[in-house]
This record gives sequence, structure tokens and C-alpha cells, in this order.
Amino acid sequence: MPRNATSVCAMLLALLIVSPRPADGQVRLAVSGGRTVATLEGDDAVRPFGADEAILDTERGVFAGASVSLPLGGFLSISPGLYFVQKGASFRNRQRGSVELSYIQVPVTIDVALASANGSLGVRLFGGPEVGFEVGCDLETSGFNIDLFYRQFEDCVSLPDEDLEGGQRKSTDVGLVLGGEVSYGSFLVRGGLDVGLTSLDDSGADEDFRNRAWFLGAGFVIGG
Repeated sequence: MPRNATSVCAMLLALLIVSPRPADGQVRLAVSGGRTVATLEGDDAVRPFGADEAILDTERGVFAGASVSLPLGGFLSISPGLYFVQKGASFRNRQRGSVELSYIQVPVTIDVALASANGSLGVRLFGGPEVGFEVGCDLETSGFNIDLFYRQFEDCVSLPDEDLEGGQRKSTDVGLVLGGEVSYGSFLVRGGLDVGLTSLDDSGADEDFRNRAWFLGAGFVIGG
């Protein structure tokens, strides 16, 4: 994992661990971190990596962050959050490689409690929109070929001998997150699916390729 990604994860967790405990026991803070398995999807998902010659596969990364659940009444609550998430894809064409995109994501989900957290076991389903802001990217290949279609990710690789124009992709990603949480006491397991709703392409060619990532991790709960 790149150094800037490690630093962001460390700062997020440090800030969340020292957060004050809720006084009324109703507001719930859930801190979690774990692994992501991501790829790119869409009608033109292979084009940035060599048009129809490319085969896309998954890329593994990490996520870390927290959400605060505010009760709406009954079994419902609203949960704004802040997460560092790594996405991307691996690919094969005339060479092998991977692209890793790092985001600060702000989801706002509606949570449905299926089992009460007042007991030892808590089960929640959640879903809602999110906005991601790119904070880093990294492109690795077995031998960069400037004749291929990497224009959306040119700024993700360091090539001192090449005059590259910069990545022609959007720095903001709008998506939908769906998943669930299971807590036992203060221990938490969180997992789900993160789906991009807007294309990352910003080249003017109107190409359709979007993020998709599964995530699974563990953490702890305060309050609720």
C-alpha cells in the first residue's frame, strides 16, 4: 500500500478512536477497516487498457473509516460516514498490470436494525448514496506501452522520458453502497458492495467505465 494511503488510514483511525462516547447511548459510532476486492465495469471498461484485447480482473486493496448512526425512530437510522477506500482493477493485454485508485468516500445510508443492539447481538442492513474524492492513483505494468489506451491513467505512472498529458478521468465518483453489519457486544463485522453510478471517463469520448468493489472488514462499536 502506498505511503500516502497508510498515512490517511492512520489519521482516520486515530481521530475516530479518541472520539467521545455518546452520552445517551442512542447515537452509535461504528469504526471498521478491512479489505476490498475491486474491478472496473461498463460497456467500455476494457478500453483504457488496450480496447478489445484486454481482459480485466480484480485488484485487492484496503478500506478504513467510520460511520455515525442517528436514530430516526423505530428500526431506522441515518448514518453519515467517512472512509478511505482503495479501488481499481488488474488487466492483461500484451502485458500485465494493475491500476489502484484511492478515494476518501462520504456515504449517507439508511440503516435497518433487524436485531436489537441492546442485546448481545446486533444485525443491520444499510444502503444509500456516496460521493468519493480521489486522493491517489498508481498504475503498474510489466512494461508500459505508450501506444496503448492508458490516457485515462497516464498520471498514475512515472515516466520521466515521456511527455504525458495527464489522466483524463474524473476525480469525483458518485456511487451507491449496500451492505450489512453484525455486531456482538462491541465487536463489529461489516461488509457489502460499492457500485459506481457515473463513468470515470473525462476524455470527451463518452466512454463508460465505472468502479465496483466488494468490501469486508472488522471493527468496534461505541454506543447504540
